[in-house]
Amino acid sequence: MDYDEASDTVVRLVNEALDAGLDDKERPEPLGFGSDPCTDDLVGPTTQVSPDFSYSFPYATLGIDSETFAENATETWRAKGMAITVLDSPRLFERFAVSDDGFRFSLTINEETDHISIGGSGPCVDPPE
Repeated sequence: MDYDEASDTVVRLVNEALDAGLDDKERPEPLGFGSDPCTDDLVGPTTQVSPDFSYSFPYATLGIDSETFAENATETWRAKGMAITVLDSPRLFERFAVSDDGFRFSLTINEETDHISIGGSGPCVDPPE
């Protein structure tokens, strides 16, 4: 997989989950797109990078039910065959998804701080030239 394919996939899968959670409400502005350096088994840097993409926004102003948002967003990743980890607690929803091909996604909804964070990263790939 090359960088463009990995980054396009990250953006698409984050946006699909976000849109499912928003249930036809307008998508907020993303935090942005970037790349994180990859490391080897000894935690030393490699020449590869992992593309990442995320959003962070308050949810109460959008009239979103946090549990419904979490379930709908998580279901989009589950439908793609990803392994899902749910670490919910009262007033805090934490969901993680991992694909067999190295994509990782997370969703955190904190009702006490009125905050949603959703994003993902791709597998380690060679950076764009």
